[in-house]
Amino acid sequence: MGTQWLIDSRWFARAYVSGVYSQMKSVSVTSSDIDAASLPPELRAALQDSDLDAWSVAPTVSLHYDRWWGARRFQLDGFYTFSYTDTFDASSSVLDTSGFTNTMAFRATFTAPTGLRVFDMPITWHAYADNTTFLPPDRDALGFSTLFQLGGGLELDVSTNVLGLFFVKYVGFRATYIIGDDVEGNAFYVTFRY
Repeated sequence: MGTQWLIDSRWFARAYVSGVYSQMKSVSVTSSDIDAASLPPELRAALQDSDLDAWSVAPTVSLHYDRWWGARRFQLDGFYTFSYTDTFDASSSVLDTSGFTNTMAFRATFTAPTGLRVFDMPITWHAYADNTTFLPPDRDALGFSTLFQLGGGLELDVSTNVLGLFFVKYVGFRATYIIGDDVEGNAFYVTFRY
């Protein structure tokens, strides 16, 4: 649920709220010689079958810039999300928890045609830089507070050809290099956009 405001021909803002309700059940099997009765109650609760309900709500505000130069496009996006999660009806008090997360993210993306076509469908390339920062009060809960991503990829515009892909307009792949405080790695994605 949300709304959007057009600021001018290149800038717009959005505000929206996302919500999720989850019901989780787990079945645990221990495969060691540990006598569960000798464990502290908190650990015994973690080893037994468990279930709980949880709900999360995440209001978000965002600002977007979109500029075209012929067939080339530059986009700048900024997001701030405040999330709250709470569990209830848990089978053990150890599983009862709640918490806040504040996230700020910025992304710059440049897209341009390659001049190549597959079955008369155009291929575009894109490059992007992204920063995600987890803010107080629980910024260290993950063991890191900031991620930077640099990446690129190719997309096939399938909207010009009927492939039976429902509402999918673009199919592609991208590769990303991720670095942050105590975080480093690569990610590879197959993408579907509509």
